[in-house]
Amino acid sequence: MSSKDESINKIVANDASLTKYAPASHTVDSKMLDALMAGLAANSHLTELHLKGCGVTTKHAEALAKALETNATLKKIDLESNRIEPAGIKAIARSLRQNTAVTEIRLVNQHVPFGNDAETELAAMFDDNVTLEKIVVSIKNGGARVKINKFETRNKEISRRKRTGSEWASLDPRNRTEGASSNPNAASGQDGQVFVKTDPSPAVADSPKEAEAAPQADAAVVDEPTSTD
Repeated sequence: MSSKDESINKIVANDASLTKYAPASHTVDSKMLDALMAGLAANSHLTELHLKGCGVTTKHAEALAKALETNATLKKIDLESNRIEPAGIKAIARSLRQNTAVTEIRLVNQHVPFGNDAETELAAMFDDNVTLEKIVVSIKNGGARVKINKFETRNKEISRRKRTGSEWASLDPRNRTEGASSNPNAASGQDGQVFVKTDPSPAVADSPKEAEAAPQADAAVVDEPTSTD
């Protein structure tokens, strides 16, 4: 690598002095991104990764998803305005099912729409993930949009309860399928039903008919707007 790749060298070397990587747009090439994604798997110091408009492709997104299976320190990821296709979005969604470190991710404004399968995969990710508090995406599927909004709110409430030392196991969706006795975080006497007291969003559409009745739009952005360029 050349001198301009010093930050990536530090990530690969797991250098504790680098906790945030935010290169200027279009200053990284595909080989640099390959090295970056590979280095993230064993990195234990980087907490923020900002790659807006950096030419991230589906291949890089899939490599990042693989890294997230072992990375336990990366909290914020910005992949806005790149070239990630639905396969890359689905790979990230699947890895986030088990990742417990990432609290914020931006995936909006890719060069092609996510498509229904990827949108559904992102929504289904929240069936297991209780730590992602903010996801910025454009969603057309009404049922997926409602579910993502609802469970973002749930995860924020879980985080608040953890910070204050309050009971949160009753909000953990894994308790519904595993049972309280099999989940180490479950509190005795809890029935495991998902309930967020402060959630203002409508109920999740559980059937095709309910999904059709959910608010529809050409595109919806979860959490904040983006440009339509």
